[in-house]
Amino acid sequence: MRILVTGASGMFGEDIAEVLEEKGHDVIRFKGRSHVDLCDAAVAIPAIREARPQAIVHAAAWRDIDRCETEPVSAFENNALGTRNVMLAATGMDCKVVHISTDAVFDGEKGTPYHEFDSPNPINVYGLTKLAAENEVRSFVRRHFIVRVPLLLGLGGPPGANLIVKTVEKARKGEEIVAACDQVASPTYTRHAAQIVERLLGTDLYGTYHVCNAGSGSRWDVAVEILRLAGYPTARVRPVASAELRRPGPRQRYVVMTSICLKAVAEQCLPDWRAALSECMKVMAERRPELFS
Repeated sequence: MRILVTGASGMFGEDIAEVLEEKGHDVIRFKGRSHVDLCDAAVAIPAIREARPQAIVHAAAWRDIDRCETEPVSAFENNALGTRNVMLAATGMDCKVVHISTDAVFDGEKGTPYHEFDSPNPINVYGLTKLAAENEVRSFVRRHFIVRVPLLLGLGGPPGANLIVKTVEKARKGEEIVAACDQVASPTYTRHAAQIVERLLGTDLYGTYHVCNAGSGSRWDVAVEILRLAGYPTARVRPVASAELRRPGPRQRYVVMTSICLKAVAEQCLPDWRAALSECMKVMAERRPELFS
């Protein structure tokens, strides 16, 4: 299958493209706004149609929660308008679409894991833009998959946006690591989620799916586990309440996810996030040994 991946220079988009290629698909990578500006319909729609994809995985997004909060117009342009332009192009070609969404569409007040039929209620601008993007997908494209993913852990992406790299580098420098202990989610390895995306594309089971590794953990839990696996003292991680961090964008307290719908596609649940993180960091140690020396 000929598949276009937007956001292919991001951590998740890069793994999606890699997994698709490993499975023998012909992958076209749109690597970012400097490559193809998805916010400009006059640029984006012709570029997508010229690529002639049979399917599109729309992984491009502006994921900086705090900048979204302080620059809401730009956030909606990048996440909602950009998605509309991709969907307009897809409609003209009647191709399948996988749209990557987020747990940020929920308010975090439910107290139990969120499934696909829970009602969204974003509490920050980022979540609002991603919910708006989901609505654009549903409005324009019949053959669509909306894949909601949580806190992602992976190998690539911009260095400043990779949680594993940032945490290990701080530990190497002997710096204190501060992490919220009251933001609980479903940490997930990007490659595992990418494998589910590839599997979905081989079906006609369209709709909304939650894709995440099993288990739950706070930002503090994740940082501690990263240091443990990297061989650094875990005491360097100081747990704090979210309010102490004083960030512009509100964070949800509990956005653990589960899936009712994915059972029709994947026979087995994804492994626990700690095992997934261990797998991820073993690969990272092979590819970037300087981080662990």
